[in-house]
Amino acid sequence: MVPFMAKSTYDEGANALGMLSARFTLSTVLMVLMRLLFVRNTPWPRRQLLPDLLSLGFVGITVCALTYFTAIRDIDTSLAIVIFYCNPVLVVLVSWIVYKRKPSKSIVYALIFTMVGVGITTGEIGGGSTQAIVLVLISSLAYVFYALGCSRALKHTDMFTGVTFVHIGAALGFNLYALVSPGGMEPDYPDTTKGWLIIVALAIVGTVFPTATFFMGLKRIGTNLTSIFTTSEPVFGIACGVLILDEHLSLNSVIGAAFVIGALLMLSIVESKSETVSAHP
Repeated sequence: MVPFMAKSTYDEGANALGMLSARFTLSTVLMVLMRLLFVRNTPWPRRQLLPDLLSLGFVGITVCALTYFTAIRDIDTSLAIVIFYCNPVLVVLVSWIVYKRKPSKSIVYALIFTMVGVGITTGEIGGGSTQAIVLVLISSLAYVFYALGCSRALKHTDMFTGVTFVHIGAALGFNLYALVSPGGMEPDYPDTTKGWLIIVALAIVGTVFPTATFFMGLKRIGTNLTSIFTTSEPVFGIACGVLILDEHLSLNSVIGAAFVIGALLMLSIVESKSETVSAHP
């Protein structure tokens, strides 16, 4: 639902930077309050870990979310979702290069399926949206490093506390960016009450609620089933684009999405014993 809600704030006068800085400021306050209410007896992270957690949000979420939500102004959210989900390819490549984790044949096949699907999908996008494609790819690459960083840093604290500090870092990143306005990119905030209500909903429904329920579910069913269930995210995202935003899916787009979603399902099954990170921007 997040891309749909974000685009709705654009109709009310906001831009990506204004929407994200307001959303993450509010969601951070709510997550800190939830942390104090529900896991107050859990120790706070060690002082040495705080820079890692904050930087994951300050750099990782800020770059990932800002590029993605800027891109969806120019292309359909369903197409952006399919392109974004080439990140499993990038995760495996980075893990291979950095951590020397050679992928299995099953993973290679899944990655080939992903790239075929992304290739078919990008063929549906006109030349005028090349910048948007590049922004989504940058977002996907940023998410790779963010996810790898989370998988390491979150080993040393409980997940909810860790993600709370990651979101604190993201709120700091977006607000500093809005304050400095590099490249002349200034934040535009909604100029209607409706726009601000959507941002409140974004903070709750699009950030705090899914984060909390994900970790509650993770504790109950484990990473194996969780990783499989999370492959439904692009399915629902594309469905929202079609049903709510009235976006059109051509046959090629459907085929491309099927390739990517099928590859994600294959990857989640093959890698079900690996750690799963889902603090999504």
